[in-house]
Amino acid sequence: MPNAAAQVVGRVELFTRSVAVRLVLAVSPLAASTIAIAPLAAQELASPHATARAHAIAGRTDRALALYDSLRAIVPMDRDAAIGAATALAWGKRYAEAEGRYRDILARWPDDLEAAQGMARVAAWRGDLPASEQQWRALLDRDRQNPDHWLGLAQVLRWQDRRAEALGLLERALTMAPHHEEIRAERRRAYAAYANSLEPVIRQSSDSEGNSFWSVALTASMPLSGGHQARMSAVERSAGLGARAGRSRGMEAAAEWVFAERGALVVEAGVLQLADAESPSRLLPSGRLRGRWVAAQRLRFDGSAGRAVLDETAPLIANAIVMDGAVLATQLRLRSVWRLAASGGVSSIRGGAVPNQRQEWEAALVAAPRTAFEVGARVRQVQHARVATDGYFSPRRHDIAEATMRWEPGQSVGWGARFEGALGTQQVTLIGPAQRGPAQRLYLGLARRWELGGQFQLGYEYTSVAGLVPLGVSAPADYRRHGVVASGRLPLLR
Repeated sequence: MPNAAAQVVGRVELFTRSVAVRLVLAVSPLAASTIAIAPLAAQELASPHATARAHAIAGRTDRALALYDSLRAIVPMDRDAAIGAATALAWGKRYAEAEGRYRDILARWPDDLEAAQGMARVAAWRGDLPASEQQWRALLDRDRQNPDHWLGLAQVLRWQDRRAEALGLLERALTMAPHHEEIRAERRRAYAAYANSLEPVIRQSSDSEGNSFWSVALTASMPLSGGHQARMSAVERSAGLGARAGRSRGMEAAAEWVFAERGALVVEAGVLQLADAESPSRLLPSGRLRGRWVAAQRLRFDGSAGRAVLDETAPLIANAIVMDGAVLATQLRLRSVWRLAASGGVSSIRGGAVPNQRQEWEAALVAAPRTAFEVGARVRQVQHARVATDGYFSPRRHDIAEATMRWEPGQSVGWGARFEGALGTQQVTLIGPAQRGPAQRLYLGLARRWELGGQFQLGYEYTSVAGLVPLGVSAPADYRRHGVVASGRLPLLR
């Protein structure tokens, strides 16, 4: 906290600061343009600190700094603006500048706990965990009744893979503040980061072509030190089309390596057994290499390459269709709430009557004004070298354009819901003229989440967008697919 003299000065200057801000914004267009708040609503101008914080949360670091600095130019002893500016720099990952601002605050207000906490957080965020731990322990020596100090130290210990110590500190912090949401969330993250888990998924679907499909999958996950993870999955699927039926069983192992905040590498390898009444049982290998790289604060790349065994329909199982391919995707987070994503891939399809090649690309623009809500637009195109009749959807060309929406009301613990929808149009070119029809997708889900990471979800899926199934009987305007999916996560605490 600021020293007593600074508090008195702050109270005396509060009225002056409020009046001065309004006068400067009212009479000086140059000052208003400099701090980039001329377009703000009148109610925002009444609370410039809140406006600057909103800019910082949205990632508009320079705009937040300009506003905070303009406030300090009016009232040099505005400690809230000084803290806000340092925090905005820290959130913007400009750690050296943030540390410099926090040091300036501590030079003026040596007992300011918020600035000392900011210094400890920045040290951890830039990767100097031992220094951060030392600073949090010094803060605890000053005030052992502050639950935020126990929380900060616990986070740093978790990032150093010191699970038992971190959980012990969090339990102690909860005795001081049992309803502290950040402490409860950190305890959930700590248990999730170190708990083995079982994740079952049951899915059933049917469509207007007569295809039916169901699957049961179980994945066991084991977190490793350093944020790495190992997984083992088992799956059984059954598909039918009229009198035809097929079944597949498979196992897959996966390992994931995480490289700080920059990226991750995942290696997957498995085998699938296909069986149907018309062919002997066959074993087919599958595998994939996936990677993620954060090239800059707002730019991310994802890529994958490997082989997949297609077993979503009875004809696919009978024909033992495999697909070798590679996909590259990128995502650019624009200013404010917008992000732009694009991806493209090529595949070679083997099995069945003739080989085939697939090319696809997709682009989407999404706005997420809230974490639980987003809207956007998406376009996608898929092309095949030839139209096949081996059980997978292989038009010469398939174009789709749609508006999308996602809403997830609810809390991180307790009951929640998920609504996803898309509405647009699609055009399919098979052998004859192109066929047009509506594109509709819908997902309605209900979820229950527990304190230490357990969860259960039940959802209904509907789509009129043709996928892997053969679009032979219905035109795009007539195609429908319905499905139900149930999934869960059972943490096995160690």
